[in-house]
Amino acid sequence: MKQTLVLFLILGAVAAAPAQKVADKKTAPAKKAVPQKSNAMTVPSDAVLVEPGRWKHTDAKGKIWMYRESPFGIVRYEPEAVSVVAAADTGMTVVEEGDSVRFTKPSPFGPRTWTRKKAELEGDELLTWNKFLEEKAAAAAAAPVGNAKPASGK
Repeated sequence: MKQTLVLFLILGAVAAAPAQKVADKKTAPAKKAVPQKSNAMTVPSDAVLVEPGRWKHTDAKGKIWMYRESPFGIVRYEPEAVSVVAAADTGMTVVEEGDSVRFTKPSPFGPRTWTRKKAELEGDELLTWNKFLEEKAAAAAAAPVGNAKPASGK
């Protein structure tokens, strides 16, 4: 009987110990929140809205900046930097279909194909279309005229 009584006293003391620690934590004073410095970029107030979600701004030094709203916040970039990247080989193929152009571009999920009117081309599409026209003109200039046969080595 004494052993059972001692066992219950020990178990009661062990069970009460965590409750005291929780009570001590509740009475501890709360720490004051320190305001975080925000590094989020904002669009300048004198920026011009080019289209929804895009702004154009000229800074004090005369440099032109574009601002774009992205899922991660506002992004600032130079328009020239985008043009240089877009001027590189885009990997697109072009097929002329009357007054429209069909583009195909490889993607991780398979080829992506879309059609756009020639008058509505912009960005990579316009660069790819102009490159296509240059290559087409160069091929036409290099092609033999009429029924002339290419010279053979025999």
